[in-house]
Amino acid sequence: MKNLSILLLFTALVFTNSCKKEDFTEPRERNSAKFLGVYYGNMVCGTTPSTNVFTIEDYEWDENKVFLLFDLYVLEATISGNTFAFGRQSINDPQQGTLYLQGYGSISGNSLSMVFTAEIAATGASGTCTFNGSK
Repeated sequence: MKNLSILLLFTALVFTNSCKKEDFTEPRERNSAKFLGVYYGNMVCGTTPSTNVFTIEDYEWDENKVFLLFDLYVLEATISGNTFAFGRQSINDPQQGTLYLQGYGSISGNSLSMVFTAEIAATGASGTCTFNGSK
């Protein structure tokens, strides 16, 4: 009888602990979510205007980073609040060779504004570009 009492007590403890409510946290939206999408707009480099498309994609390994994609270029940017910045990064341009790009930007609703400098590595010539677009 004593063994039966111990067995019943042990069984009650196991069921009590196994039925305990678990802590569950709802998944939260990643910091990068509001930036993601395709932005169509106008870019001006120097005095040359053009229409351009920028795509912002998620950087899966860090919720405070995104990828900026345009033409053949991919840049890594760090986000904070509604702004982003990318330090000097080199890209290979088929026409001008190695370019160095760095800049910053912000979003407001579905609008994206960005300013960046582009430097041609071979000549050192540089210029400032602006982009304003929307999703």
